Amino acid sequence: MKSYPQLVFCVLKMRNVSEIVYVENLDSSELVEEHMSIKSENNDEDFDVESCTIDDDDLNSNTETEGNSKVNELQILYNAALILRQKVQEIPKLNLPWPPLASDLTMDNVRKVVPCELFNVLAWICGFSSEPTLNEYVPIEGKNSAKLTSIAQDLVNLASGGRNPTPKSIALAMATRQLTGSASVISWLSGLGHCMSHSFVLCHETALAQMNISNDSAIPPGFVSDVPTTLAWDNDDFSEETRSGKGTTHITGGIIIQREQSTSTLLQRRDSIPRSRSLPAPSKDINPYFLGKRKTVNLNDAMQNKEIEEEHHILPQIDAKKKDLAFCLCRHLGRSSAIPNWTGFNTRLAVNRNIPTQSKLGYLPVIDASPTELSTVNEILNRSEEIANKLDLKYMCLVFDEAIYAKIQQIRWKEERYLSRFVVRLGDFHMAMSFCGAISKLFKDAGLQDILIESEVVAAGSINGVMSGKHYNRSVRSHKVVYEALVRLLFQQYLESLTPAERDETVTLIENLAETFPSEDYLPQVMSENFGKLEMAVAMFSKSEAEKKPTFALWLNYIQMVEVLLMFLRATRENDWDLHLSAVRSMLPWFFATDRVHYARYGTAYWLEMLCIETSHPGVTDDIIKNWTCQRQTTHGFSSTACDQVMEQTYNRDSKVRGGLVGFTLNRGAVHRWIMSQADRGAITRQCLTMADNSSHT
Repeated sequence: MKSYPQLVFCVLKMRNVSEIVYVENLDSSELVEEHMSIKSENNDEDFDVESCTIDDDDLNSNTETEGNSKVNELQILYNAALILRQKVQEIPKLNLPWPPLASDLTMDNVRKVVPCELFNVLAWICGFSSEPTLNEYVPIEGKNSAKLTSIAQDLVNLASGGRNPTPKSIALAMATRQLTGSASVISWLSGLGHCMSHSFVLCHETALAQMNISNDSAIPPGFVSDVPTTLAWDNDDFSEETRSGKGTTHITGGIIIQREQSTSTLLQRRDSIPRSRSLPAPSKDINPYFLGKRKTVNLNDAMQNKEIEEEHHILPQIDAKKKDLAFCLCRHLGRSSAIPNWTGFNTRLAVNRNIPTQSKLGYLPVIDASPTELSTVNEILNRSEEIANKLDLKYMCLVFDEAIYAKIQQIRWKEERYLSRFVVRLGDFHMAMSFCGAISKLFKDAGLQDILIESEVVAAGSINGVMSGKHYNRSVRSHKVVYEALVRLLFQQYLESLTPAERDETVTLIENLAETFPSEDYLPQVMSENFGKLEMAVAMFSKSEAEKKPTFALWLNYIQMVEVLLMFLRATRENDWDLHLSAVRSMLPWFFATDRVHYARYGTAYWLEMLCIETSHPGVTDDIIKNWTCQRQTTHGFSSTACDQVMEQTYNRDSKVRGGLVGFTLNRGAVHRWIMSQADRGAITRQCLTMADNSSHT
């Protein structure tokens, strides 16, 4: 009986290609040889070098060629689509812990769900890259990369039918919830395939609230134990609409700040939280606290051999005063018109100087009560103690504005466990605001208000906010402008008192100094003996003129007060603890003179406690010197920020957006869910912003 070879039927995954039938004993070398011969014949048929003209038959065949070309394009595009579909289906599901936090919605996790092939094809389609590679993501600039990554995540989410949520789809839905509070907007975006559904958002928000209610979630992920840590707490008012204006929601929010470390972080445990769209109203309130008889801290022993007079604490101010005087004179007499204002001037000088390590910032679970109540203040101390215990810290620094600081100190001075555990600081940002108000109180009716309005430095409708210090940026800028103008007038009077030879010598000194800005030769010249003599001569001239002219003495006081303000701001921006304490000491007499009762009282207590901090809390001074400010970026120096200002710019700003609780709901459970998830919702919103910029935001 004659035998025949067995036939093999190969069914390809591509539906536009027929089955392939071949014999099982076919040798692979024969197959390759046959393929190459057919390919060679096709090439010979396609390219006829002897034919150089186009006849009528060729023209008639154009239609057929175009048809074949379209068929080939269809086949290529269809095959490419099937390949990409297979790559998308092969992506493992991103198993994020429930509920996802901002630390889970990172660019690293985005790369896990976006195939390299899909991203590169989108880049080629949009013309952002022409590099033919599938081994890695093609390099694209930040903005375009963020857009392509967003589109790719939408395709992945759509292909999975929403069963494989991407970081973008989760973050955008929660950010929209945070910024608008609108279910319709979320539904529209979800319908267009950009984010998760509103139902998913409610489940996510409820899980975040339940997690924050539990006791095991006090510390955000990513923070390290046994590292100096600062907590900042502040009142947060949602300002929702009520019929009478009463009954608005006041909560207490907090942030945690650490300098970034390379060591392993403290992991946050997330137990299994059921997926629910509703959260019951809070069943219990904060335990009440009764202060009883007030007690004041006793610093008599710590103050032994301590000098408290102002003249003993002006040494750190010497260099700062020289820098500010040199700034004004260089702007006045310098030949270059490109010298920036005070902040930019000092920033350019700090380019090559050591920049502190960038700080890590996290949101703490909110306390659903107003910090004006002593029970809430006591709860703040309890939670801070719990965080200190979990981080294995002997001491912890707490930062408050004056209103909360006063109540915190009343409890802390009475409770020994709080007194010995915490270093409580008065917020620098709020102190600067109060000092701006103190300056304006003395000089507002002396002509300062009229000068600012008539020179159009401040609009008439904004002058009250500037004078009170509430419009912080405008207020500080206004005082800088007037201060620089008065220093110029003062120096002009000084030059007129000199002989022509001395005048030329002084002007030449300033011009030469201005030419060195912002090189490394600038600061040594400012600290040189020649400039020191000039500063001394200007000071003596000012003193003699003030003794003879009352108006001169009045505005000289203004110059001195703004100098103190600038030194205070410089201390924060340069992370200079000694200059900070010196500037606070110089502020105190002005707080008393302008009837700033609270800052006069508690500012004095704050300065005395910080002066004796090494005695009351041994070993904590070095930690405070390095970590009393927040460094939010490392691209340039002169950029450290007060902790309470960071609180206003991050936590409070994220909650005071258009969405908020304005016209939100009367359901107490829904309000409680919104409040308890505020910290994580705000953090996710900032993470979504980072995705949009595809850069590192601080």
